[in-house]
This record gives sequence, structure tokens and C-alpha cells, in this order.
Amino acid sequence: ERLAPESIKNLGDGRWLFDFGKAMSGVLRFDAGLPNPIVPETYPRSHKLETKGEEEFITVVYGDSIQMETGDINLIIVAGMGLHDGGPREQSKGEGEDTQKTAGPCFPCDHGMVLTQRDAFVVPKTSSGRFAHARQPLFTSHGFRFAEVCCTKDPPQAVHAIAYRSAFAEWGEFHSSNVLLNGAYELSRNALNSNMLGTQTDCPHRERMQYGGDLVANSPASLHFFDLSAFYTKVVSDWIDSQWDNGAYTETSVYQDLNDGEGIGHGAGETIWASLPPVLTVRHVQHYADMQLVESTFDNHVKWMNFLVANWDAGIGELIEKKYSESEYRGNDGGLGDWLALAPRDTWLTHHAYLMASARAVAYLANRMEDKDGDVAVARGLADKVQKKINSLYMKNDAFSLREGVDWTPGPDLGLFARIVPGPRRCAVLKGMVRLSGSDEAVIWPGEEERLFYQHLTPSAFKKMLERGKVRLDGTNGDNDDLDIIWKRRNSMHEGILAVRYKLKAFSDMGFHSIALAKATGEGFPGFEYMLSHNATALWESWWRSENVFSRNHPMLGAVAEWLVSSVAGVSLAPTAIGGKQLLFWPRIPTSAVTVQHASAMQGTKRGDASIAWEFLCLPEDKSTYDSVVVKVHIRVLVPPGSTATLRLSMRGSGISIKYAKKMPNLERARSIATNECTKRRSAGMGFHYNWEYNRVKQEWSKSLRGKAIGTPCRSYLFSSMISQTLWSRYEPVPEDSDGRSGRDQDIDIALRPGLFDMIIDDWKLKTAKEDLSGYQEYEGDLGPYCSDQSTYVWDVNDATHLI
Repeated sequence: ERLAPESIKNLGDGRWLFDFGKAMSGVLRFDAGLPNPIVPETYPRSHKLETKGEEEFITVVYGDSIQMETGDINLIIVAGMGLHDGGPREQSKGEGEDTQKTAGPCFPCDHGMVLTQRDAFVVPKTSSGRFAHARQPLFTSHGFRFAEVCCTKDPPQAVHAIAYRSAFAEWGEFHSSNVLLNGAYELSRNALNSNMLGTQTDCPHRERMQYGGDLVANSPASLHFFDLSAFYTKVVSDWIDSQWDNGAYTETSVYQDLNDGEGIGHGAGETIWASLPPVLTVRHVQHYADMQLVESTFDNHVKWMNFLVANWDAGIGELIEKKYSESEYRGNDGGLGDWLALAPRDTWLTHHAYLMASARAVAYLANRMEDKDGDVAVARGLADKVQKKINSLYMKNDAFSLREGVDWTPGPDLGLFARIVPGPRRCAVLKGMVRLSGSDEAVIWPGEEERLFYQHLTPSAFKKMLERGKVRLDGTNGDNDDLDIIWKRRNSMHEGILAVRYKLKAFSDMGFHSIALAKATGEGFPGFEYMLSHNATALWESWWRSENVFSRNHPMLGAVAEWLVSSVAGVSLAPTAIGGKQLLFWPRIPTSAVTVQHASAMQGTKRGDASIAWEFLCLPEDKSTYDSVVVKVHIRVLVPPGSTATLRLSMRGSGISIKYAKKMPNLERARSIATNECTKRRSAGMGFHYNWEYNRVKQEWSKSLRGKAIGTPCRSYLFSSMISQTLWSRYEPVPEDSDGRSGRDQDIDIALRPGLFDMIIDDWKLKTAKEDLSGYQEYEGDLGPYCSDQSTYVWDVNDATHLI
């Protein structure tokens, strides 16, 4: 991808700041070459190059955020993890210390004692005209949105950013009427696009490592965005190459000895991270039906499972089992678990859940190979044994928690989504999860950057934050120096690397889609709106605004994209089928039109693109009635050739009419028209419309209203006028068995063959979605359509989606 700069700013001393408007991995290209350099009186930090004095040079420094106190690139956050010695608030060496000696070779003097992303163009002084021939650096890439070029009298002309990614197809798409949902999707896509260069890395500027936990968490989203049939084959092979002789898989695809003490040990690292190979193999089979990958790796996965069994009691027992048995365990101990969650992390649960997942994966793969050597029974037996052990501890109080009143993560969300909770008791667990989601308890957040942000807000903005309960004064001074930063469970995204997926999917799948929507669209810290309001263009590594440690381009929390596509829009691969042979269209049409009025998605498969779009028809102009009027629901679905599909609908209307296209319209033309229209809307800045800006003179944060492209609502090509002109014929489906789903709404499953379908649901009664979730704290109402048939809740050995 080639991007022109959105702005060029003169920082003085011949230094020019280019803003390309989007985080990426790549380099700068100078199509017109570089001007001759100048020598400033003092070189800006990290732009001085140590030479023999016979050369001239121009340097390019890259970064993905701006240092608020200085207005230039934040070099400290690029280094991360405290590996730096510089910056207005980040002095790590004492005055008078030999910084080169204490920092070591990773902190070269001419980088200003900071790990810097830098390119240098060097020419002998006798050949300075050769700068005009400079184009771009080769054999490297950087993570950046911003780039500083130094030092030249005038800015270089015809400068572009070249974004790099491995050459696989991008085949997923999502649109909706909600700017925040669209924004979360784009943040995820941009972060993944920045971290897919030969390996799937955690961030594009520093570690650049292939972490198993990150892929466990966000590979379902990645498989939506891209055709990773070849790429993920390589990823699994990377881990196979690094497998120890004892059967242990490593935490990263190249062993780094990072967290060996946070798991079973013996080279395995954290259990979740090291379980990636069998879990990813299962997901690969679900999407691509590649049995060759299964056959070539199966024995390795069995060795991993056997390694876990042989070393589990000593490894995990020594780590945290004793504390568990003595009721001393308090979370956040003995593993990474739901990494960077704001709530305490239940690492005992995640260790055991991923032991179970590894065994389930072996059972799944053996079953796909027609029960190779009887491995299904052995592996399934181990998975069931671990599941029973979890339930023996966590189901003492029908809350799926270790002790009464404990709110650790993951918790009931994992138990429900992964079919761990016993079927007869799952609705009691669901009730507890619903009630907890409505908690209005104020939790104090100690984050330094959030504190500085609130302390330096304009008075009017600070007053609004007080009124909204985002902050409270903790003293008698009455000013914003003495305050507490507040976050609450309701209407916020406080889950970590794993529970983003489990929490959103569990709520939407089990009849409380409105809670999931309220969480994903919540305003303020923590959540996607908070990132967007601070000018994010890719997902951050943390919900909080780190200026010195955590990355600003990190797909760790990207599981939200899978939920948007499969739940908000409603298209996914069927859980028990492989290779896109069967599809599931399950749009969770919301009870209220306040949050979402339309949504659409496209999911690529090896058989072709599957698409869905839905919209409310007959909505009045008065938006205050969006939770009380009667409307129609319009749905269009495209089933690709060679696939069959199930359309699952919750029927709150009086009836449904279904038509199919007698002749397929020109879908490529419809897509082209819709894409062009969306591009126009994005160019007009119809997306997220504000951000916080820091005035260095006043030392003050204020809200700036500015329309952006990110988050722009666009319409699906399925609703284009040329498709509406298609000749339709009445479709008489045979309703499928709904697996006993019944409850608050009548659920129906409709079988669809390949083709294009158009549906209208009449008399859809909108009602309040209880966006103020405090109403759920004492919830005693109907728990939805999953409380009648217990047989649907047992994990199926063919089910890849709910494996973990």
C-alpha cells in the first residue's frame, strides 16, 4: 500500500515531521530523491550520526505516536518496556552516570540512548549530489504513522509511505451504521496488516516476535480478514521446527526463554501461548479443510499433549495448585492468563482450560483422520477429565468462580463459550454473568497517563467528566490535582487478550446481544472510543494510554473483529463443518435501533465469498422512538457455490417472506459501486469526529472536533440499487431442526442453498435495550433461548469454534 502524507510540519533545525494518517509497517520512499543536507547547530535527538567526518547524511526516524510535551516523535514508546534513557519524564540513568556503560550496546550514543527506528542515507562529501538519487531503504521495515526527516532546508518532495505485508488476499469486510463499531474493526485490521510480514508479530517496531498467546486470541479475527491458508501453514511449521525433544512447544515460535517460569517449564513457557500449534491447526482445518497439514503435524500435537500430562502435576502444582487448594490464590499469579486485563487474571483457570483445549484439539484432529490409532477416546477422555476438575472447583456456587464474590477474568464467559459449564447449570451461570455486567461499582484506576490527562483537561471538559462519573475528586481542594480515575464493568471493555472474545461472543450467543453492544460502544476509559479519541489508528496493546511501555500498534485485543462479523452482522463458518462447506448466517438483530440501524459483512471462503446485510426499514425521523416503534427488517444473504447454509433468526415479527434471485446480478459491479461510494464518504471525513489534543503552551488537553475517515458508516453492496432490480422468485424453505432453542423469542433455522436471497420480517417491535445496565444487577427475567435443551451444550468433537 502506498500512502501520501496527510500533513508535513516544520519542527525546526531542518527537521520535518510527516504524518501519514495511519499506523503501518513499512518505510518511506522519496520518489524525487532527497535534497542536500544541512548541518544544524545542534542535531535533534537520535538524528546525529557518528561518522568519520568525511560524509554527509540525512536520517529518517520512525514512530507511531507524538510526545505530548515536545510535539515530536515519541521515541520512548518505540523502545518500550523501560528500555530507554531519555525523554521529558523518562530518565532511567542517574545524573553523572556513564550512560553508555550502564545502558550497554543496545543503546548507541548516536541514538540518544533510546532504541530508535532509524534509516540513514550517507554520501561522501565529494558526492553530495547523489542524495537526489536516494529512493528508499531496502531489506528493512519499521512500525510507524509519523516519520521525521532531518536535516534539510526544505522538506523532501514526493514522499510516500510504503506499507508492507505478506502477499495474501484480504477477503473480509464489515460495515455498520455505528461509528464506534466500525472504528473497532478498522483498528483491528490496521494492527493485523502491520504485523503480517513473514510471521504474525506482536508489534512492528520492537519485539517483532510470533507469540502463541496473541495468535490464540486473534487468529479467528485474522482468518476473517485474510486468506491465510499458506501463511498459517507456515506459522504451524514454525512451531513444529522449534518443538523440544521432550514434546514441549515454545511460547514464541523461536524459543526466547521469556516466561518459562510462568507455566509448566521444561521449555514450554505459558500454557496458553504454547498451546497455539494444535489450536491453530484445528482452526486451519475448519477454514481450509487442509488434511495434509493435519497428517504432517498430528504426531507433534500428540507429543505436546503427552508432555503436558507427564509434567502437569509437578509444573502447575508447584506454580499455583497449592495456593488454590489452600484458598490463598488471589489471581495474577503463576502465568500470564488474560494478559493486560483490568480485572484480576485467573491464571489457574486458563492453564487448565488450555490443557483441555490441547486435548480437545488432538481429539478433533484424530476424528477428522477417522480416529487415527484410537486417539479420539484418549484425548477426549483427558479433555473431559480436566473439564470435570474445573467444574468441581468452579461450580460450587453456580457462578463459575473459585470463591463467592470473586470477579476474575476470564470467568463465566469462558465457561459458557467453551462449553465447560455443565449443561443443566449453565443458565444459573449466565444469570450471574448478566448481573455482574450491570455492576455500577467504581473501580479506581492508578494509571499515570490517565491521571495527567484529567489533571490537564480544560475546566469545561473536566466538569463533563465529573458529571459522567469517569473521575471523582478525592479531597477538599476542589481542583483536578486530587482525583480518582474511575472505571466500571458496565459499558466498558476491560477484558484482556482472551476474554474480549469470550465475553462478547457469550453475551451475543446467549440472548444478551444488547449487553455486548453496550460494552463495545461504551465511551471513555476503558474502551475503543477511548483509543479513537486519542487519535489511535491501530489497536493499542493496552486499554490505557501508555506513553513509555506498551505498543500503540498491537493486534492483541483484535478478537472484537470476529464478533462484529459473526454476531453484529451475522456470518461465519459453521462450527462443525470444514472448508466453508457449510455456513452459519446468524444476525443478532438488536432489540433497539438506538445503537445499530444496519450492518453487513463479507467472509471469504475457499468456495467463494459469503455475504450478509441487514437493515431496519421504516424507521421514523425522530430517533427518540428507536426503542418503541414497529418496523420491518430487511435481510440479504449470498451463499457461494458449493456451500450450503443455515440462516438463524429470532422471530419477533409477525412473519417472514423469502425470495431468491432467479438470475445472479453483476456482483462485482455492485461491489465496485459500493466501494466508490464508501471511498467518497471516507474522504469527506464522515467517521469518528473528534479527538483530544494537547496544547503545549497552555499545558492543556481539549476536545477538537474533526471529521475522520476511520469509522465511516458505509452501506453493503447487497443493498445497491442494481441488485434491487434483480428478478426474484418466492423461496419455500424447509425449516431445520432448531436444536430445541426456545425462550424469550422464537428462534428458527432456515436451510439455504447457493444463491442470493432477500428477506423481509414484518412487524418487528423495537423495545428498550436497557443500555443502563444497572437494571441487570437484580435480573430475574427470561434468560433467552438456550435454557431448554441441554444436549446442545455439550462440546461436539467436530466443533472447531467452541474448542476454546
